Amino acid sequence: MTPALDFSRFQAITFDCYGTLIDWETGILGAIRPILLSHGAELNDPEILRLYSELEAEAESSHYQPYREILRDVVRGFGNRLGFHATDVEQQSLPNSLANWKPFPDTVAALRQLKTRFKLGIISNVDDDLFSASARRLEIPSCAEEDRSPARAMAARRTEHLSRRDSSEVTGNLHCLGEPPVSASRSGCRQASFRKAGG
Repeated sequence: MTPALDFSRFQAITFDCYGTLIDWETGILGAIRPILLSHGAELNDPEILRLYSELEAEAESSHYQPYREILRDVVRGFGNRLGFHATDVEQQSLPNSLANWKPFPDTVAALRQLKTRFKLGIISNVDDDLFSASARRLEIPSCAEEDRSPARAMAARRTEHLSRRDSSEVTGNLHCLGEPPVSASRSGCRQASFRKAGG
């Protein structure tokens, strides 16, 4: 059995955002389903999410692009895989929808409670302009980062920056939830990883 975490050891907690705090599966499905329906493409929800994951990984594996372009590539990818041409409006509909993606029902109340004891932050590779709406929904100060070349290197730099900013408070005490940065343990961070399915 995994021992319980001693939260008294931590002064700061950072989170992955989408899929951990924000219900991204519901958001993705709400944006992709109408596109597929308009082109007569029939996929169930697990199939849509599985294909989304494949297409997003492909788009992220090449040269640097803002996340907005990654999402446009994903929509084009659905069209290429399923035999239709995604219009410009359809391509833009996925990144535009991100502002409407909602937190999980327990997220905001939990963050409010955590803020009474810890410094909180979000590590995200989503473009600042896209992330700003999510930040407002979450009611949490956060640092957004656009670098996806590669995303792991971005996470390493951001985590190291947090550790350097106030080493007496943060180094060795930063607890990462969600999908923790690869470098978290090397920066003295204790890690806990989990994934929440959409409602």
